[in-house]
Amino acid sequence: MLKPATCSSLEIAIDKLRISKDAFLLSYGRFGSAERQGSVEQLRNQKRELEESIESLSKEIYLFTLEKTIHVRKQYEDQVALLKERRVLQEGIAVYSFELERENAYFVLGIDGKNYPVPSFDDIAQQLYEQRELMRIKMDQGFTKLLLVPFAASILTLANYGHVTGNANGIFTNPGIASADTNREMFYGQEVIDTTFQGSRKDDILKQNEAPAAFATRGWRVVFAQAMEEGGGLASAIKMSKRTARGSILPRWNLPWNGSANGYLQYLLAEQSVKGSSYEGESGMCLEDWIIASVQHFQETGKHLNTSEDGGVSNLLLGCSVSVADGQQNAAVMGYWESGDGLVASTAEADTRYTYTNTATVVKVL
Repeated sequence: MLKPATCSSLEIAIDKLRISKDAFLLSYGRFGSAERQGSVEQLRNQKRELEESIESLSKEIYLFTLEKTIHVRKQYEDQVALLKERRVLQEGIAVYSFELERENAYFVLGIDGKNYPVPSFDDIAQQLYEQRELMRIKMDQGFTKLLLVPFAASILTLANYGHVTGNANGIFTNPGIASADTNREMFYGQEVIDTTFQGSRKDDILKQNEAPAAFATRGWRVVFAQAMEEGGGLASAIKMSKRTARGSILPRWNLPWNGSANGYLQYLLAEQSVKGSSYEGESGMCLEDWIIASVQHFQETGKHLNTSEDGGVSNLLLGCSVSVADGQQNAAVMGYWESGDGLVASTAEADTRYTYTNTATVVKVL
């Protein structure tokens, strides 16, 4: 059921539109009257107000539809609650460069020592509305699972968050991965995984611009992952016995499994910016995305993401790579769950095709 606040927002937008329309029609009827001076300018202003009211109502109707279909506000509130419960979010005075101090804000502590407040639902809603044409297609393809990713936090912090999946160890990793972001050995947003160390380090990303198109916006990544067709959870959990397509507007075939990291990456890079491509707007997960996705999947299904149970596959995380061999080589990162170890992040040779592997993509909105 929709929250009263959701309905109230829609009612307010409708009332504003009605008032703007009545004022515009009244002025239009008086246009040309000698009794009114400056009627042209007033008519222009009221026309602008009417257009703004129409835009506001259009946005509220869009959010109303999202709430009825994918329960986007509830997804947001549930994830914020879990981040609070697991103490990833702290409460206090948030001080940061792009906004004034704000008391009683919930924030994540970044590896740079700064506080990064959780994005508001209104910020996310605005980005969804601005990207509504793309999101209409992607949601039809199954990208309906909202993930709030505290990118600024250390991998070690998020490893502790991973305990919620029911294992005691958090993330069991190859030596160095748990601290790769703080040691500047993790790279994000690369175009190829090789010895040239393309991409940016986390601390550099946190210093970069705050536009939604950035790899992380104000210390957070807000992405949508593909949902399972049935039963809840995320689609990367199950190995497909054959390639299938999802979506009636623009069918999207699932990527074949047993590929290499660079093979997947090159294909995705060639398709993600092509207007009309089935993979438009998609990018690979980084390790931080995958940890949040794993927790979310477990919360919804009680099962683990990317495990050999139920025919699952390991997830090649195309959004990041890690320095190995004493800094002489860059490797892909693979995520899976293993009994006794919990969530596992290991390295993988970027050009090697591994058995029972696939890659899950996300659509970033903020």
